[in-house]
Amino acid sequence: DGDTNTDAVIYSKSDLVLNGKGTLNISSTANGVSGKDDLKITGGSYVVSAAEDAFEANDSIAGYNGSFDITSQKDAFHSENSDDDTKGYVYIKDGSFKISAGDDGVQATSYLMMDGGSLDITGTEGLEGTYVQINGGTIIISASDDGINATQKSSAYNVVIEVNGGDITVVMGSGDTDGFDAN
Repeated sequence: DGDTNTDAVIYSKSDLVLNGKGTLNISSTANGVSGKDDLKITGGSYVVSAAEDAFEANDSIAGYNGSFDITSQKDAFHSENSDDDTKGYVYIKDGSFKISAGDDGVQATSYLMMDGGSLDITGTEGLEGTYVQINGGTIIISASDDGINATQKSSAYNVVIEVNGGDITVVMGSGDTDGFDAN
């Protein structure tokens, strides 16, 4: 609509909440779901195939419960605000995530936190953010580059990977790759 590129099957210029017990199937030649502010997902079943990011939001993505089967040519979950690098965080609590990504499984500009749940990720990198915190859950990552990568994307946080619990398995490609990489 003029200044806004509506490049997703489900698109919102403000906050977007997806909840309930139903199933949402998306096949997109661009992004799957795009929220330009906060995107919250509470429950439900999501099957997404996207030529770009499956779920993206400028300010934040928060997922609680739910079942996700995602195939994306870019990131499965991507949160980035190009105008404010203190935003762009991802929070996952519980749920089941099966991800095949052309780039990152989950990418957050600032903070990426996982409190339980099950992540099975195949991609270039599994988890990426400035500050990555894992407090529990089961994570299986098959990455052609780094499995879990903390790199300076935000001025609000130090580059950290913090693991307080959980069961983590990382298999990465050969060459200059790392299971855990805090730049």
